[in-house]
Amino acid sequence: MQNETNLIKEEHEYLKNQAYKLMEGIKQLRNQIAILNNENHNLRNNKGISPNNSQIHEIIIWKDKIEKLSNELNDMQNNYEFEKYKKSKEEQLNSYAL
Repeated sequence: MQNETNLIKEEHEYLKNQAYKLMEGIKQLRNQIAILNNENHNLRNNKGISPNNSQIHEIIIWKDKIEKLSNELNDMQNNYEFEKYKKSKEEQLNSYAL
C-alpha cells in the first residue's frame, strides 16, 4: 500500500512539473504573439508594407504610360510653339509685302 502511495505521489509530482512546463511554454508563446501583433500593428500604421510583384508591375506600367504622355505633351507644346512662331513670321512677311 505504501509503494502505491509513493508511486501516486511521484506521478503527481511529475504531472505537476509537466503542467508547469506547459504553462511556461504557453506564457512564452503568448508573449511572442503579443510581440508579433505589436510589430504587425506598427507595420500597418507606418505603411511599411512593401508592394507585391503584381503591384510593382502595375507601377512600372503606369510609370511608362506617364512618361509617354509627358513626352507627347512636350512634343505638342513644342509644335504649338513652333506653329505660333511660324504664324508670327508669316504675319511679319505679309506686313512687309503690303
